[in-house]
Amino acid sequence: MFARRLRLWNRKLKSYRCLVTAAVALVVTATCLDLVTDGSSQSVISSKEIEWSRLRFDRQRKAKLATRRLVYTCSEIKRRAMSHSSENPARFVKHGIPIVEDGIYWSRYIEDMIPGAPSIGEMFDMVENLQSSTVVDISLELPPDCDHSSCSSPINAVVTMADQSKAYVRYKPSCWVYGEVMSFYFSVILCMNNVPPVSLARPDPSTRQWRDKTVQQTLRNKIEWASNTMVSMMTWIDNSTESFQYPEILVEGTKFIHPDNPKFDSLTLDGMALMAQFTDMVIFDYLTGNNDRVVYHLFYSLVKNDTGTLHSTTHNLQVDQARKKLWLVDNEVSFGIGYDMLTSHTFNVSYFFTDMLRSVCIFRRETIARISSFRRPADVAKVLWDMVATRDPLADIGYPSMTCDEDTDVKGRIEWASILAERIEDVLDWVAACQSFSYSDLNVIRTAP
Repeated sequence: MFARRLRLWNRKLKSYRCLVTAAVALVVTATCLDLVTDGSSQSVISSKEIEWSRLRFDRQRKAKLATRRLVYTCSEIKRRAMSHSSENPARFVKHGIPIVEDGIYWSRYIEDMIPGAPSIGEMFDMVENLQSSTVVDISLELPPDCDHSSCSSPINAVVTMADQSKAYVRYKPSCWVYGEVMSFYFSVILCMNNVPPVSLARPDPSTRQWRDKTVQQTLRNKIEWASNTMVSMMTWIDNSTESFQYPEILVEGTKFIHPDNPKFDSLTLDGMALMAQFTDMVIFDYLTGNNDRVVYHLFYSLVKNDTGTLHSTTHNLQVDQARKKLWLVDNEVSFGIGYDMLTSHTFNVSYFFTDMLRSVCIFRRETIARISSFRRPADVAKVLWDMVATRDPLADIGYPSMTCDEDTDVKGRIEWASILAERIEDVLDWVAACQSFSYSDLNVIRTAP
């Protein structure tokens, strides 16, 4: 009897859900119709616009549900990491303060020193602002604090939105701008908060976002961007500069971020907090295939014999000096372009990525916990693809493979989903090695051909 009542209750519940869904759809359709009366009511909205509104409503609903699930997941991972009780004595102690726990993780003390950043919800609000706000100014005369190298490109610009917020705009072929937007959303999936929000746009003077007359004149007479070509718009990070010195511990001696490295003791506590963010960046760049940061330094120092690059500021890494916060900018050489260069006959950089990954043996507990969760059945590449497709409709990224524009050097399809899965395994295998082997044994592994 109870089972029968339960089945009847479930049927009623499903019926109520259907009625609610239908009611919402009717309300959305009605609000999208602008009716005029001339003796009879007739719609002046085309069927295509109604369909677009319905699709937009469905996309927003799916995005909100996915955001709630992601926020919960990231909160749980953080809670478990913060409540973790180390079973082993601190591996490294400085001035009585534990620096490394369980052999391979930055301590909770160091984690607490890392500055916060916008929440996932706030990040997505910034994306919506990039997508909807009107551009009121566009300039190739870059602000004085724009000193990272990508700002020197003549085809990029800084735009000011109606609310006076700024965005850095890159005008590149599709796979380059796809790298930007995929990197941002992948950082969100990783529960990281150090990649600025990014959105794609078409700089078309006939659209509402680019309709300002001054902007239209600039687009037509000065910049001459093709209106049908996509650009990436990255939220401008105020009060940040490219001033993070490439770590000395990676330049001299064993070039190894490990608690048993004698040079590790020379780091200050503030330096430890920055180094924890740097090690997170190494993992992120390995997974995304971004060769325009640490790999850039390794490549030029070895192949180009430019040793000076190891004594300069880290490429495409911005620092908020007041808050000691690292921001990973200019992520266009990721995923499509980056993965292609792993096996390219012209730029085969896979060796440098291995060298970069194996230069780090201290990790943030939250990051490794999140990456470890990817080994479960859920396909992280599919999750990434769904998130990009839902939140940035201009991104026409294929799954599980993608192709690039003809005006790039990339030929054929890039199997990005399977490459990402392989690189996740690489990271977890190296983390396991760091936990299992001694400092001397790890150095033997690192230098093995």
